[in-house]
Amino acid sequence: NTPQYLLPCNIGGNRYWIYTTSANTYCVTITAGSAVHTDITHATPRTGVVNNWTGTLLSGIPILNTGDTSSVPMYWDLDVTHKFVNLSNWPASTYCKSLRSFKNYLIALNVTEGSTSYPWMVRWSHPADPGALPSSWDYTDATKDAGRTSIAQAGGQIIDGLQLRDSFMIYCEDSIWRVDLVGGVYIFNFTKVFGTSGALNSNCIVDVDGFHVVLTGSDVIVHDGQ
Repeated sequence: NTPQYLLPCNIGGNRYWIYTTSANTYCVTITAGSAVHTDITHATPRTGVVNNWTGTLLSGIPILNTGDTSSVPMYWDLDVTHKFVNLSNWPASTYCKSLRSFKNYLIALNVTEGSTSYPWMVRWSHPADPGALPSSWDYTDATKDAGRTSIAQAGGQIIDGLQLRDSFMIYCEDSIWRVDLVGGVYIFNFTKVFGTSGALNSNCIVDVDGFHVVLTGSDVIVHDGQ
């Protein structure tokens, strides 16, 4: 089947590629000069769509998200005898267009809760311990740093996001926002840095030597987050 999404990872010093098709998930590596493909499909196969998938690594743990409102994110424990499973502690009846990592947080963008879509919503997890997944996404728990906010003044819905140097950049349809970890009550600070450019679609941003190269709806831009 044709791959829809690729994500590199490392297992015991060996380079692997994880790839998804329209119904299955595999990991592949080179052993003795030959490509070895291993089926690590979730027990409930994800029927993803090209350009909707997003993925990330958190402490080396691969996490994939279909970007729809029927499948929750899933992760793989890097054991080739195991399959992908649902992301631990993910909030019930919640979905997102994009799921990315930033420092030891996971950040969900363009969120649907139940049957209600919040295209400007950002949710973040409680910070994960090294080598582990977040223990909570409960923004009502005062003992946790999980939270949520809405970039209502963005003008266009959130498309995607990606870490840039020591910040996280959120890309909307026609604006770009910088997110900085400040701690305290608010955890993150959100600053609008561009008001005329955004991202065309998911996975249209790449980090190149500390700069983001972005495919917008009408151009290609390069910026350093300022």
